[in-house]
Amino acid sequence: MKNSQYMMPIVFLAACLLFCSAEAASCASSNVKAAYWPSYTVSFMPPASINTALYSHIFYAFAGMNDQTFQVEEQETMGEFTTTVQQKNPSVKTLISIGGGGSNSTAFALMASNPIRRAVFIKSAIALARCHAFHGIDLDWEFPSNTREMENLGKLFSEWRHSINLESRSSGRPPLLLTAAVYFAQIFFLWGELRSYPAASIAKNLDWVNVMAFDYHGSGDTSATGAPAALYDRTSNVSTSYGISSWVDSGLPQEKIVMGMPLYGKSWVLKSQNQTGIGAPAVAAGPKQNLSDESGTMFFSEITDFIRDNHATEVFDMESGSAYCYIGELWVGYDNQDSVAAKVRFAKQKGLLGYFFWAISQDSNWILSTTASQSWDKNKMSENIKAKYDVCVFSGNLLFFQFFVFVLKNGIPTVLNLCLIVYVAIAMALWVHKGHCFMKNSELWQFLLQKTIALEIFKKESEFYSTPRDKSSGKGGFFLFFKLRVLHSIVYAKGKIGSCKKFNNKEGLCSYKGCVEVEQNIEL
Repeated sequence: MKNSQYMMPIVFLAACLLFCSAEAASCASSNVKAAYWPSYTVSFMPPASINTALYSHIFYAFAGMNDQTFQVEEQETMGEFTTTVQQKNPSVKTLISIGGGGSNSTAFALMASNPIRRAVFIKSAIALARCHAFHGIDLDWEFPSNTREMENLGKLFSEWRHSINLESRSSGRPPLLLTAAVYFAQIFFLWGELRSYPAASIAKNLDWVNVMAFDYHGSGDTSATGAPAALYDRTSNVSTSYGISSWVDSGLPQEKIVMGMPLYGKSWVLKSQNQTGIGAPAVAAGPKQNLSDESGTMFFSEITDFIRDNHATEVFDMESGSAYCYIGELWVGYDNQDSVAAKVRFAKQKGLLGYFFWAISQDSNWILSTTASQSWDKNKMSENIKAKYDVCVFSGNLLFFQFFVFVLKNGIPTVLNLCLIVYVAIAMALWVHKGHCFMKNSELWQFLLQKTIALEIFKKESEFYSTPRDKSSGKGGFFLFFKLRVLHSIVYAKGKIGSCKKFNNKEGLCSYKGCVEVEQNIEL
């Protein structure tokens, strides 16, 4: 029975660890590590060859829309796509992406302008997704050309979400995900009519948007080299950082933004081999490559081969957060491991939901996909969960102190108690070391953890501290001081609860009234 008073803190901490593990899994699953798989690459990148361990979501690109019936059309390679990619990673989710850069934008505008045509489109998209076991639907309309089309896009999203919810209730299945691929900025300011995406409708009806943060330079402008997916650009607003900020400023929550990165680069023919930086004069787009099959474009796999075979000079430009390489007259701008890691850190710092790549078949031995996934996991402990790290450290200190006091009061503990103490201590150390996402609501669970530990101390050890001590032994004063210092750290924790300071050193007793006052002043 003497040992029982120390079981409660141990059991509580063990329960916290179990809860934390479940929450960590939940946090990990809510992040997006996505990529688009173009169906035309099936000959050299079949779905079975995808390293699905690196992704949480894979987009099938693309399903087309019939410009006469406005129904989404089935594609030959759709049938077993979900089943195939889930063989290696059952947790990966798949989405049908409708449209794409080569689709008919006018047809999408006609569909979105009429409620009957919208209903036909929506019904066919949902039916196709369910038929082939996809988990969601993605719209890649490139791009609504004026304010009216943007307004109609908002109506489409609203009606689409309503239909998805109705289908989910009638079928008893989880609702389909609904996402959209969008321009790098919320406002179109580079070409055409000045227009904005319907941010309110997007925030209400979509699970997230895939921000296409690339194609800033190249193809259309051959007069000078450029960073095709620059994270920063101090000379203009054409950058990923500006684009993401514009989406946030529009009122779209950060947790509904997924940042895009390209697995390809843009190439130029330099005017002079003496000028090789970003913005250097150029005279033409780079030559067509075997896989990319487009002048001025190179897949990352082709870029790595180019650097290796030609001993090209590679540069990571910290100012723009992008990479480039060159040899002779050929210059290529792209993302490499350094720039991808920098962009992932940026996304984490901004509190974004995740990232995606276009396109999965363009990577080189999964180099950039691996870099992004590892960088995201490495930076998992973001600013908003650092307080939980402190709580676990404080709790670990308390656990060891509890053991220390127990030994001095009662001798060596039973084997069972000792095993429990060691198990919880090791588990806690591992969790703190890995920096896992501990709880979803940091302040609430931090408060519960701190409060429970603090009250457990008072309830279980009040007799020990209130019992008169032999002052000549010095034990009472020493233990009181040390225990209160530990308790002060735990209960103080970032000022969320306060500290128990109302105690009388002469009596060797921490006033329970003082701690009740602290408890009553808690602000959640």
